[in-house]
Amino acid sequence: MPVFLSPLGSLVALAALLPLGAAVLRERRLAAARRLLGLPGPGRRAYATAAAAAAAVGLLALAAAQPALSRSEGAVLRTDAEAYVVLDNSRSMEAVEQRGGPTRFDRARQLALRLRDALPDVPWGVASFNDRTLVHAFPTGDRSLFAATLEQSVAVGRPRPAFREKRATELSALAAGGGFFRPSTRKRLFVLLTDGESQPFAAAQLAQRLRAKRARLVVVRFWSPRERVYDGAGRDLGYRPDATSAEQLAALPPLGVRVLPATEPGTVTAAARRLVGRGPVRHAARERHVVPLTGGLVLAAILPLGFVLVRTRR
Repeated sequence: MPVFLSPLGSLVALAALLPLGAAVLRERRLAAARRLLGLPGPGRRAYATAAAAAAAVGLLALAAAQPALSRSEGAVLRTDAEAYVVLDNSRSMEAVEQRGGPTRFDRARQLALRLRDALPDVPWGVASFNDRTLVHAFPTGDRSLFAATLEQSVAVGRPRPAFREKRATELSALAAGGGFFRPSTRKRLFVLLTDGESQPFAAAQLAQRLRAKRARLVVVRFWSPRERVYDGAGRDLGYRPDATSAEQLAALPPLGVRVLPATEPGTVTAAARRLVGRGPVRHAARERHVVPLTGGLVLAAILPLGFVLVRTRR
């Protein structure tokens, strides 16, 4: 539906209406004088100029009120389930298969948004991960907030790991994330987006801690032996993918943790859906989407303004 974001802005049109009103009064006086002298009128062109000026003023006044199209969507959210996408932000996530291509981190953000859209009834949060786990957005049904957090708040190397070692990622740090959920949440899910190149960790201990916090884990691995890390000038920084990282991740599936390749996003979303299942829902606050129309109206006003300028120069 159409709305006006700044309805009082249309009052600026009053300033432009003053000279138009003066022109109308002047034309009336001139018309009276022409009738007394028996002179012909100015013709339709003069009225066309006035009409064009009025149209330009009207369009600019409408633009000043900031019209927009508003659409509201109601969300149905689970009351028993919450999930987080946890993005590995270590330097190795800057690896690409070819110069200028999307990094592992870029592809992880794309998969995070796809995963959220595939399970819109589940409140999703965003966290980053290296040698500690940090929440950037708690679980929410607001897609725009989720997308903005992925785009603006999460980045490689932000925050930096607390301990500057050659390999900063430590999967065992994920076990501390059990406190990120509401106490009443029964179904808790982490989807870790990582290349899996971690410091050595005790897989059994990690699985045990997650179970104690009633949290399930899906690990999605972004990794290829052909990937490299380049600087801004395109120089190879010497990073080489560690093939032995798969050995550590291989210890997780027997302990109930799914480890999936990033090349199969459909499998990832299906695994997440199975883990959260179905449950009770509530109707959340409506989410408002606004499409501004101001720019189009300003552009539309250029045509009658141009006509007026051409006419007045003759």
